Amino acid sequence: MLTIAIVVAVLVSVFLIVEYLNGSRNSVGEFLKFDITFNGEKIQGLGLFIDTRSEEQKAKNIRNGYLDGDVIIYLHGHGQQPKYGIEMTTLLAKKSRSGIVFIPHVYTPYGCERKWRGDKGKLVLLMALSRYCLGKKGLCVPGSDDPCELPISIREKDAKLSVSLSTSPIDCKLTLVGWSHGGLLARRFANAHPSSVNNLAQMTPAGYESWGRRPWAGVNLITHFMIEVGLISLMVFKGHVKYPLIAGVAIVRGTLADSIYAFASYIRSSSNLPLKLARAYIDIEQCSHVATDHNLPVTGLDNIVVLFGEHDTVFEARNALSGVDIESNGEISKLLFEKYYPSAIEGGANCSFKILPGNHIGPLVHAEQYVEEVLLGTRQRA
Repeated sequence: MLTIAIVVAVLVSVFLIVEYLNGSRNSVGEFLKFDITFNGEKIQGLGLFIDTRSEEQKAKNIRNGYLDGDVIIYLHGHGQQPKYGIEMTTLLAKKSRSGIVFIPHVYTPYGCERKWRGDKGKLVLLMALSRYCLGKKGLCVPGSDDPCELPISIREKDAKLSVSLSTSPIDCKLTLVGWSHGGLLARRFANAHPSSVNNLAQMTPAGYESWGRRPWAGVNLITHFMIEVGLISLMVFKGHVKYPLIAGVAIVRGTLADSIYAFASYIRSSSNLPLKLARAYIDIEQCSHVATDHNLPVTGLDNIVVLFGEHDTVFEARNALSGVDIESNGEISKLLFEKYYPSAIEGGANCSFKILPGNHIGPLVHAEQYVEEVLLGTRQRA
């Protein structure tokens, strides 16, 4: 019993330290919780609304009837929840033209209709949650390309979302920024909602290499991911304590919370769909998919930015274009976008590719550099 108590005390202490280091109690942003009903099941949703505009800028936006730039929708990777990396996402908001970042998060749905399970259903809920929260702030996302006919009910817990007093909604377009699995989700989002999205940015993204056939693709990806987690932990010996702890606890907590919630949801569900019990694994398996114009074409984008980490052993730039000498970095940008985004190039999108310092958590450790490249490449730098 004493051993168990010590282990629990250590885990709680580490969690509290990381929560403090990560600034999750920072007053910047409104952290929100939701109960969502969709496709015959109840799903938990989370959100973080970051608005760094001054009162003068808000008044000017209301007076003019438009924002100074796009609202940035930020999509985290597997196991990450909205408040993690808050320093980086706050910096993203502060340096952006609009000053607004919204971070939606929903657990992956596996309800009654097969068509709306997995990432496809998740995208529907991410957009619904974004529209709901932005609407409360007097912002309207135009576009009628919602692909899902099923009803969605969103109920905010504790009603913490402050409401804009503006009576005239301001139309806004979106710039999508995704990290890791969120990079692949961002492309899926742009594919599903072409009339609402102006720009796309992917940081250390999934979707650029094949991990084999199912179900071994997920196992292969998990193996590489665990190796990368081990390498990230070694950063502690180089003086980087904060971010490896944040990343490690965030992944464990997010995956554990999802597994527990999936089990509880399975018990409560009248359909008792067994897929819910394997949701954490299936999410990783879906992260192993390759995204090209054959399965996820994106059109109408103004700018696309792709950023790989120099020492990322999970999603490596060299695997995105096997056989190409990425050290020269001369033609790789052109080749990369011709392979993965040909229709966007034909549509006139400006495309930029860079390999930046760091490993898979490079966007945390080198936030200034990643944020700068994202905003400059999407033309959203204030």
